[in-house]
Amino acid sequence: MDKQTSSERQPKSSTKEYLLTLSKDNCLSLSKDNQNRKILIWAVTTVFLLFIIIIIVYADKGILPEPISLIYSYVWGDKLAHFVLIGLLAFLVNLSLSARLVKIYSRPMLLGSFLVAIAVIIEEFSQLFISGRNFSLLDLTFDFLGIAAASWLISLVCLSPQNARLR
Repeated sequence: MDKQTSSERQPKSSTKEYLLTLSKDNCLSLSKDNQNRKILIWAVTTVFLLFIIIIIVYADKGILPEPISLIYSYVWGDKLAHFVLIGLLAFLVNLSLSARLVKIYSRPMLLGSFLVAIAVIIEEFSQLFISGRNFSLLDLTFDFLGIAAASWLISLVCLSPQNARLR
């Protein structure tokens, strides 16, 4: 067998460029190979968002379906649901946006996490004006914990090593 030299095993571009390309591929960049997967991720994100909107509408009307209302029978069940549902939504939105970073007050932040956080704040504060609903700072805390967990996970999956830390 022929031995490959180290230069033959290295990608032709620099290691930094290779990592950035790999990073983008992991997050479903708009290359032709990833276009179908990108559409699938957008579709899953949209369906999941609609699912959450339906839950909110039913909760606002005070008629949660039985499987969802069972969550409230468990200790911290509601808080766990906030963490998981909002965390999963933030993960999917960030994945759909290819982990796009924006600067908020000169600090890099994942755009998807920022958008989900704004939506969660608006939704939670809207409960102050809906009879039968209660604003809960603890619900908001678990929403933010879910968003933070999703941001951390996206940074591991999608961002290159030099960008993995959200400063």
